[in-house]
Amino acid sequence: TGLVVIGVLNSAVAAVYYLRIIGACYFTSGDRPANHDAPLARRLAALIAALAIVIFGLFGSWLVDAARSAGTVPGEVVNGQARMLEDGAPATPPISRNE
Repeated sequence: TGLVVIGVLNSAVAAVYYLRIIGACYFTSGDRPANHDAPLARRLAALIAALAIVIFGLFGSWLVDAARSAGTVPGEVVNGQARMLEDGAPATPPISRNE
């Protein structure tokens, strides 16, 4: 019962916090006009970040492959199968689903 009360109170605090932000966005008028003139360095940084997101989103499989192969030393995983070492032992230990 105590955890439920704490959870409800936390939810109420979070709702007030986020509803204040939404209310400020939609129900108050700004005193000053927005300044849309960002410095060149800030616009260039935003452009580089946007390009990196698009490039890694479309062509990021090499990064995932590199992360997967980083944990398979000294052997490697090919098509989901661990290669065997010269003594016949698997290069990576089998993963137990019970852990």
